[in-house]
Amino acid sequence: GASLGTGSHTIIAAATAGNLGLVTGALPPVILSGNGASGTASLQINGAGGLDLVVASSIASNPTNISYSITSGTLTLTWPAGHLGWIAQSNAVNLANTNYWFDIAGSQSATNLVIPISFGQTNVFYRLKHP
Repeated sequence: GASLGTGSHTIIAAATAGNLGLVTGALPPVILSGNGASGTASLQINGAGGLDLVVASSIASNPTNISYSITSGTLTLTWPAGHLGWIAQSNAVNLANTNYWFDIAGSQSATNLVIPISFGQTNVFYRLKHP
């Protein structure tokens, strides 16, 4: 199946009547593997007495810099491997206006972009956005 998304996934729901069916005790560590599983996971007893599998994102949440190089009419942008999953965006109109930032398709699956330079386009900006 598909990878589990970040968040809480109920494994056992608590009974709704009285205290029957509450989950208690120590919980073992969790290992995720298989079909592109990523991130860290833990078993947690929720506030209602049920059992949840909580999947945390493995994508870095701290800001980072984009490095660049220019070779033979191409611009190469790179960022750290820990930021795989971040979305590169481009803006060729107005840096300060949020309406002009657009996601670069497929950028969340890479840590670099190779972009042909258009010499007629004088103001093009790039940034990374946390998913």
